[in-house]
Amino acid sequence: MTCLCSGILFADIACWPLSHIPLEGELVPTEKIELSLGGHAANVSVGLSRLGVPTTTAGCVGDDGLSDFILNALSSHGVDTATIQRSPGRCPGTAMHINVREQDRRFICTTGANEDFVLTDELFEKIRSAPVSERKVFYLGGFFMLRRLENERTVEFLKAARENGWTTMVDVVLNGPRPYWDSNPFCRTPIFFFRTNTKAKKSATNAILTIKPRRFLTPVPGPSSLRREKAERYASARRNSFEREFFRSTTSAVPGPATHSVRA
Repeated sequence: MTCLCSGILFADIACWPLSHIPLEGELVPTEKIELSLGGHAANVSVGLSRLGVPTTTAGCVGDDGLSDFILNALSSHGVDTATIQRSPGRCPGTAMHINVREQDRRFICTTGANEDFVLTDELFEKIRSAPVSERKVFYLGGFFMLRRLENERTVEFLKAARENGWTTMVDVVLNGPRPYWDSNPFCRTPIFFFRTNTKAKKSATNAILTIKPRRFLTPVPGPSSLRREKAERYASARRNSFEREFFRSTTSAVPGPATHSVRA
């Protein structure tokens, strides 16, 4: 099996849990601040690579040090980064995770170069030239945060992938208040798997009838707080749980007409 994982790529900057949110002008100490790889496409690529699945990542980063970190981190896990695009003068997607004891996480982020990601002719050729007999999976993660993909070309790409025997999966993010479903060309494209959180799933009710996914995946809710002694274990489990579910689903999927099925 081979996988092409495309979508958002992030550099995540996270502090260990604080005693409280800083007041104006206040300095609050933390035991550690860490830089790590993040974003749907990156997380899934690393998870599948750990499972021994040959994986290529497609996305867009900038031309600064954080962008280099993302590329190096993916390569260190054996992920093929040859199709990752670079956008001059841009920073990559970057998120700051603010953790406070006994509270859920807070985020500050910029989408950065993710906004420049496009489905190139090279990616079209990649899905069309893959061996017919090989099991193939195309994953698109962080859709709706990738504004340049909200067009007919994405519709053509997903259809071409299906026609060439790829199992297709789309994972969406609702990024701020705006219309998402009714006028988006993507919503006219049949796909095999459709993943989102509960809030986005509720807002997608009308679109589901058009997309007709074989499976509708939603993540299992996690704890409402990140205690210091459990922070690393929790982050690792959350990051890897979806890759295991995705692997189990796609290894049993056979390309063909999609049927509507909602998985709670």
